[in-house]
Amino acid sequence: MKFLKVLQMIDKTLNKNRIKQRFNRSAGSYDEHAHVQRRVVQRLRELLSGYLSGEAFNVLEAGCGTGLLTRELKRWPAVKELWVNDLSEELCTRTADMLDIPASHVVPGDIETVELPAGLDLIASSSVFQWLSAPGETIARLVSRLVPGGWLVFSTFGIHNLQEIRELTGEGLDYPDRSTMRRLLEAGTEILHAEEEEIRLRFSDPVDVLKHLKRTGVNNSESNKLRTPSALRRFAEAYRFRYADHDGSCCLTYHPVYYICRKPACFS
Repeated sequence: MKFLKVLQMIDKTLNKNRIKQRFNRSAGSYDEHAHVQRRVVQRLRELLSGYLSGEAFNVLEAGCGTGLLTRELKRWPAVKELWVNDLSEELCTRTADMLDIPASHVVPGDIETVELPAGLDLIASSSVFQWLSAPGETIARLVSRLVPGGWLVFSTFGIHNLQEIRELTGEGLDYPDRSTMRRLLEAGTEILHAEEEEIRLRFSDPVDVLKHLKRTGVNNSESNKLRTPSALRRFAEAYRFRYADHDGSCCLTYHPVYYICRKPACFS
């Protein structure tokens, strides 16, 4: 059946332990420097309010991190019960404690494998799906936990995300293009809304770009190419040559993509 044919469309290998360690290390600086992620959360909140209203929802947040989206969900009157998940047990527990979410509703672990609650009305996620090793299988898994007519609402990042780093180092996440993501989602849901945007942050120096990535934990590069002074100098020179603006500032591109999806009322 169509649903099963696309499950193996993408299968990426990511070191989840390193991802967890990176976000744990950046937890103290993340909120201050996650300018794009905060903007993405606000847009997700607008979309949620526009499409889902007047009901009491049982909600799971996939990848709560430091709680940027969690805070919005907690303030949203439509939420009846809220479960939070994160790859990092430390972050998941900290966010739950901060926002008075009971231990029974804390689901730490890899969203691709951890046991999830059933009978959910909404699964929401911000800036997480780009980290999935097997997005097709995971989307199918999440949809299976939704009630008929339930919602999957999330943001991820598209193929132009952090393109400057990818072009200079040859490393980074393998972002699925929009047509691939649509095929994965359409196997089990109806896509009611999809949009994308490009956001360019400006930094005074290429080294500040690298500091930003470290403070937010968002880059998957495991490169040894920038670990010597000479390599860092060459990187900075190349970055300025290719991406510096007329005023000398250096750009870094983010490419958020948003989806509002609904599980059919009759689903097999």
